[in-house]
Amino acid sequence: MAPCLKHSVMFMFSTQHSFLNPHSACLANQEKEVISMWRKVILMMGLLLVLVSCAERQDPETLTLSLNPGVDTIQVGSTYEEPGAVATLGGQNHTVSVVENTLDTDQVGSYRIVYETQYRGTVKRVVRHVDVIDTTPPVLTLNPGIDTVYLNSHWIDAGVSVTDNSGLEVTVEIDGEVVISMAGEYRITYVATDAFGNQAEIVRFVHVIHPSN
Repeated sequence: MAPCLKHSVMFMFSTQHSFLNPHSACLANQEKEVISMWRKVILMMGLLLVLVSCAERQDPETLTLSLNPGVDTIQVGSTYEEPGAVATLGGQNHTVSVVENTLDTDQVGSYRIVYETQYRGTVKRVVRHVDVIDTTPPVLTLNPGIDTVYLNSHWIDAGVSVTDNSGLEVTVEIDGEVVISMAGEYRITYVATDAFGNQAEIVRFVHVIHPSN
């Protein structure tokens, strides 16, 4: 009995040992694959960093030109503060000149300011468009007059004075009537309209009274 038992145990040990070896080899192969994969990932990350660094590195002779921020819509007759433009050469400031400027702040319209920079035959230009508008109504002022008069006497309309930022002609319309034969308070309305349709109005009050008042 003993020899048979020993033979059986040895057979089982031998069988188990033959099953363990392939499993260990499989784990080793998996470890190699994981290591290889991580090496590839690290290599790709390194290449990506190099590409990003190259993209951010500027050519020392790269010439750029751009507008500075500003307010390019102004009221007629106002002062325009030109914000200019900025040029860079390899990241450093470079000379900018104005080669065209049609701006007239006293006239409503659209205008151009052209900026230019040059370097070794390379010329760059940018254009700023400036709009001069008129949305400001005229200014009306009552002229001095005698607006308290006696019944059945005479009233003379002293009128108004008007100014406008455009410097162009302004029309004035008058609405209202004073009945000199009837005591009471009357309204005379003046409406001024400039060349661009902006309006303003002002009212004159006239009192017709009895002589006893």
